[in-house]
Amino acid sequence: MNIKVLVISHACLIENWKKKFDLIAQYPDIKLSMLVPVNFPLLKKDAAFKGRLPPDKWEVNYKVFKGKIIFKRHITKYMFSTNMREALLERPDIIDVELGPWSFLAGQAVFMKQLFSKSSLTIFRAIEGFRKDRIIDRLIE
Repeated sequence: MNIKVLVISHACLIENWKKKFDLIAQYPDIKLSMLVPVNFPLLKKDAAFKGRLPPDKWEVNYKVFKGKIIFKRHITKYMFSTNMREALLERPDIIDVELGPWSFLAGQAVFMKQLFSKSSLTIFRAIEGFRKDRIIDRLIE
């Protein structure tokens, strides 16, 4: 049984966070692909992202879609302007969004999934707790 998993993440730009996916990709029944941002602005400000390895230099045994993002001012308010459609056309069984269900990215992922990969199961994982401080966050969630 093969399971296709699409991970959508900015956190995996940190080498230690990416390692878990490198390990998951070693399982023969999992076909992993990732969608990562190439123009993530917080990389310059956040100490965790110092010394990161850009996606074009990754040596991996899975497919990496590199997308540009828009609305870059806040970590939960960005969306992909390129390559999400292409990643979803792979028809993953699972879409793993590494950002909370109130984020713009979550809203975009659910919307685009309905267009291009309806049968995919979508999960959201975030370090932050559930935010419902703004009406837009509550609407997206």
